Amino acid sequence: MKTVYVAVAAVAALAAAVPAAAQDHRVAYGDLTLSNPAHAAEFESRVRREARRACVGGTPVQQLDCTVRFRAAAVAQLPASARQAYAAARDEGPVILARAPAGFGGL
Repeated sequence: MKTVYVAVAAVAALAAAVPAAAQDHRVAYGDLTLSNPAHAAEFESRVRREARRACVGGTPVQQLDCTVRFRAAAVAQLPASARQAYAAARDEGPVILARAPAGFGGL
């Protein structure tokens, strides 16, 4: 089975949100087609679930930082083709930024 291993010691050392003991956390993705948006969402869910197990202790900000770094590490460990498929499946289209007209909504 294809699995991403995230070494929490490397991630957590920066965030200081987990105990000092190094732990590896697995996120399986072999049963998923990451180009499928539903499967990409399932991978994201698995990463979030494992990050919650890994990023304990510390302040809420440290936990959030650890979670963000955990996700980045998990995605970075995907093979390039899987990472590209995952990114394409997560793409929700272009982001359009616009400024509200003067006087509208207090701006």
